[in-house]
Amino acid sequence: MKTKISLVIIFTLILVNSVAFAEPEKQNIQENKAKVKIEKNDNINYNIGKRKMLGLDSEKSTVEKIVLQSNTENVTYEDFYLTVEEKEILDRRFKHQNEYIPKLKQSAIRALTEEQFGGIYVNQEEGGVVYIGIKEMAKSNKDNLSFIKEIYGDTSNVKFINTRYSEEELLQTADALFNSKSLLSDAGIEIQYTALDTINNVVEVGLINNTEENQKYLIEKYGDKLTFYTADPSDFQNEGDQVTATNPVQGGVQILNDTAQKLCSVGFSAKSNAGEHFLVTAGHCYGNGSLNTFYHPDKAHSNKIIAGGHIQHVKNSGNVDAMLIGVHKDFVTNKVYFQYVGSKSLTSYAKDSSEFVGQHVCIASRSNDTCGTILSTSLSAGPNTNLTAASYMAIGGDSGGTIFGNSVLHGVHTGNGSLSGNAVEVYSQVEHILKHFNIVPILN
Repeated sequence: MKTKISLVIIFTLILVNSVAFAEPEKQNIQENKAKVKIEKNDNINYNIGKRKMLGLDSEKSTVEKIVLQSNTENVTYEDFYLTVEEKEILDRRFKHQNEYIPKLKQSAIRALTEEQFGGIYVNQEEGGVVYIGIKEMAKSNKDNLSFIKEIYGDTSNVKFINTRYSEEELLQTADALFNSKSLLSDAGIEIQYTALDTINNVVEVGLINNTEENQKYLIEKYGDKLTFYTADPSDFQNEGDQVTATNPVQGGVQILNDTAQKLCSVGFSAKSNAGEHFLVTAGHCYGNGSLNTFYHPDKAHSNKIIAGGHIQHVKNSGNVDAMLIGVHKDFVTNKVYFQYVGSKSLTSYAKDSSEFVGQHVCIASRSNDTCGTILSTSLSAGPNTNLTAASYMAIGGDSGGTIFGNSVLHGVHTGNGSLSGNAVEVYSQVEHILKHFNIVPILN
């Protein structure tokens, strides 16, 4: 069952005319690590927060020791500093979650029915504990619950919690609210977004005019399963940063739409059954007219790559915000450039049904390479529906950037919004993109 969010999306493209470049093949990883130490990622509190989020030792003395050893072979960098042994532990954890949680979810729905299933999420801070919500858990068959646990393998890491509502009930309420936005606006109630909060078993409503009167009206109409936050569109800002040039064109690097003067990022490479090859980015990075001209990394670079994007290969509605840019086959690759670390390879892609709240994902983009966890697997805003929301960070120019985790492609970045008073990022899920354009990703 999908977690539902609706909110205003701020697209993270940017208008820029001059940039600086570096060839990734010639960059030294240790030099990049030293570069990180000058920037925010050397901040001890930043590293403590990232490590705590994933259930790693976050004691200040431990973190300081690891950062000081950052240029040794015992320490690596993946959005924050961690030991090689810690990285191996996380890699095993994420691989197990990606493989077994979709199976666990389907088994729970079959064993409990949709009327009982209260949602599923992972708490990475507790070391990857999986929580399964059950409405009226006391009435559940204990043998069924034991069977569900055994599906995951590590039964100690699966816990059941009692919920007041089923996920289906909450989804129906979220849909009803979203579909009534225009009518509610006419009544003076401005909803910026709605979200199914799986962890707290409620529907979150972001109100621009968050008054007690409006809250009371909505509770009387839709029930007491709502919680309210004040939404403010002015909270969102776009920025810019440095870029990298690659050939072939890797995911996560910059492209310039010269026709519209927009900077965006490359998501991944793909090909059609007819043998055409493409770079995939966000659909809203397209400008006007039937044809747009694109450059990587930009028009001024001595080794620039020129390509064309046609309006027939653009979609920014429904569950797809994506565009195909036609290129020669020599320019496509399964590589993704992750700043300060170097190239990573995409070897598979995530199906829409395999994503889950708490899943670890990262963004590779022209200006901002960070990681976080999925907050919702279904988001609706403006012309778009069923996007995915996550806690990684993105800024201006990152639209179209690669969303991935553990060599698995998840999608392309769309923009940002607000949830529970905090900034969130959203992306188009890769399976929706592939189906709409009838393409396959380059994975070797």
